[in-house]
Amino acid sequence: MTEVRPIWQHEFSDRDALFLDANVWLSVYGPSTRKHAKTTAYPSAWKKIRESRSTVFLDVLTLSEFINAYARWEQKQMGPEAMRFKNFRRTDTFREIARDIESAAKRIVRACQPCGSCFDEADLGAVLSQYGEGDRDFNDQMITEICTREDLTLVTHDLDFSDSELCILTANGRLLGR
Repeated sequence: MTEVRPIWQHEFSDRDALFLDANVWLSVYGPSTRKHAKTTAYPSAWKKIRESRSTVFLDVLTLSEFINAYARWEQKQMGPEAMRFKNFRRTDTFREIARDIESAAKRIVRACQPCGSCFDEADLGAVLSQYGEGDRDFNDQMITEICTREDLTLVTHDLDFSDSELCILTANGRLLGR
């Protein structure tokens, strides 16, 4: 059974082992134009996590998701006439954005302990069968596998984890059942 708690009520400590989802990283280090009032709880929580010396884990899929979502967000800000993403990546505008993304990604990497993707340990047949049902996100399924295997608390704003059996910290009212 999923244990979902409000992130603003959690007393972070050095005993916490956390996994932050890409949507949380985007709230903390993403483009300033992307930040919403509903996600201001995550930068505040991040400050408390750092002060308490909680251990934060990161896998390559989450870092990749952060980088790609950040870049695509910036592309969308160019409006409906924006060029294809691969063409956008070749522009001088993107080079500036890429440097910002690089800086943010390096901050994330420095603050985290790397963890494996559990690709070789997961029951990929079962994961893919669940994905094939059409209502699951593959990356979210792998995050669930990592958090389960490593006994990590997931910090996320994503409703897709509502039926997982993880311990979750969130600011998402719908995930909290409000």
